[in-house]
Amino acid sequence: ASRQLGPLIVRALTHLFHISVQTGFLIEGVLSLIFFMSGVLYLLMRSGALRIILPAVVGLLFWSQQFNALVMPDLFYGALLCGLLIFLYRQNFLAAAMMMFPLALARESTLLTLVCFLIAGWRRLRTREVIIALVADVAGMVTVGRLAANALPNREHISPALYLVGKMPWN
Repeated sequence: ASRQLGPLIVRALTHLFHISVQTGFLIEGVLSLIFFMSGVLYLLMRSGALRIILPAVVGLLFWSQQFNALVMPDLFYGALLCGLLIFLYRQNFLAAAMMMFPLALARESTLLTLVCFLIAGWRRLRTREVIIALVADVAGMVTVGRLAANALPNREHISPALYLVGKMPWN
C-alpha cells in the first residue's frame, strides 16, 4: 500500500486515454524501461566505458525480466533512481534532493536511498540540499500514509513505521 505513485500514474493513464489497467501498466513499464535503459547507457557513455560494453548491456536478459511483474514498482522505481543518478552525475544536487519526493511516493525503501544519498554526499551537499532531501522524503512518506490510510495491513501485520525501520537494514 505504500507504493502509490506507479498505480496513480496508471490510473491517470486509464482515465485520460480510456484504456485498460493492464494496458496502463504496460505503457508505464515500457516508458520506464526506455528511460531506465537510456539513463544507464548515458551514464556508461559519459563514464568512459568501452563502446563494446553498450551492446552487451542492451542485450542483458535483465531488461526483459523486468516485465514479469509490472504491478510491482521495480521497473518504475529503477527509472526514477536512474533520474536521481543522472542528476548526481551532472552535480545538480538540488534536483537530486527533490527526487526524494517521487521516490518516496513510488517505494518505501527510499528511506535507504535517502541515507545513502546523505552519506555519499556529506562533503558536497549544502545544508539547503540536505534539508530539501529530508523534507521531500518526509513529505513523500506523509503523502503515502494519507493515501494508504484505509489500505489493508501488510503481510507481516506490523506497523508501517516499524516496517520502514526494519526494511532499511534488511535491504
